[in-house]
Amino acid sequence: DDLQSVVPVGPIGGFPPTLPLQFGNNGSGNAYGFELHGQLEVTEAWRLDAWYAFLKLDLNGTGSDFTTQHDSPINTAFLMSAWNITPKTEIDVISRYVDSLAGSNVPRYINLDLRLGYKATDNLYLSVLGQNMLDAHHAEFRDQNNFTAASQVRRGVFGQLEYRY
Repeated sequence: DDLQSVVPVGPIGGFPPTLPLQFGNNGSGNAYGFELHGQLEVTEAWRLDAWYAFLKLDLNGTGSDFTTQHDSPINTAFLMSAWNITPKTEIDVISRYVDSLAGSNVPRYINLDLRLGYKATDNLYLSVLGQNMLDAHHAEFRDQNNFTAASQVRRGVFGQLEYRY
């Protein structure tokens, strides 16, 4: 009960004409779902993790397209392989699936992250990370009310230097 909504309060004349919006608590709804997680230690040096979530939102209320303001993916899944190749070298591969955001016209996507880590000394760790390796960019959010610009998450490669004491 009392979920946030946006309600148009009527046009205001002038140039350019505007349509003022007012935030309110006129919405209601139900959310239900579940999560599953599993982990398998294939060997002492290799571990697999899998995770799945189902989320369903049934929302209603007054305002301009109330449900798109609360758009969430119905299905998300994650699979990770963590492998210690040697006592000093490790590689992680993470894949993820995110369902479309139908109310915001954001398509589903599958992507892949990679990490290669090296333990240079007992205290110094070096890593190279690649994020979103399957696409140059993909949308994750689009605001239908144009309060914010659409986000495009780009591919990236990063280096990490970590000192532990």
